[in-house]
Amino acid sequence: MGRQMTPQEALSPKTLAPAAGSFAMMPATSAPTLMSGLHFTFQPATFQPSPERQLQDAYMLEKASLAALHGERLRWTGVRHFWSRLNKYFVETKQNIRLLETFMDDDAILETLNRAEKGEGAGKGEGRGIAALTNEAAAHYETMIAAAPDEDVLGFCEQALVQKQEMAEWMDETLPQFEGAFMPAAAGEGETIHRC
Repeated sequence: MGRQMTPQEALSPKTLAPAAGSFAMMPATSAPTLMSGLHFTFQPATFQPSPERQLQDAYMLEKASLAALHGERLRWTGVRHFWSRLNKYFVETKQNIRLLETFMDDDAILETLNRAEKGEGAGKGEGRGIAALTNEAAAHYETMIAAAPDEDVLGFCEQALVQKQEMAEWMDETLPQFEGAFMPAAAGEGETIHRC
């Protein structure tokens, strides 16, 4: 039987150093039972808004998009097929607002409008372009699909997401050529000046 270490030897740095090193290399799964409740990496909790708040944010995004589209339709009336696509999206956006209102009670709609007035929630910021709002709405509907409270809301979100994705794709393909070739007139003038 070997000689037992004295308390001084057991606690010396020379004896403790290898043990500390070997413990540091142990994977988390093999840590001692007393350590199983400890986590050495920090993972901040992700905030998930309630379904009601998500509906409110979608409502604000659609309202902001509608306002932006109204101005864009006036600016592009001289380019018929461009205006037609914007107008189609304008109608879809109005329909989305009506559908969202069916999922919300009057108090929720009033709270949403109050939040928008204060500059809170989704779609905030003056002068946001339709491209930015469309991309933000698409991302928002993707989030809502993952946490939809019922089949009606899920079906609506899936349909709205397709609309946003199609519009974003159309803008990516079309806007560069139009912005290079046309100078939209000031809102309300109803005509477009060709640069060429």
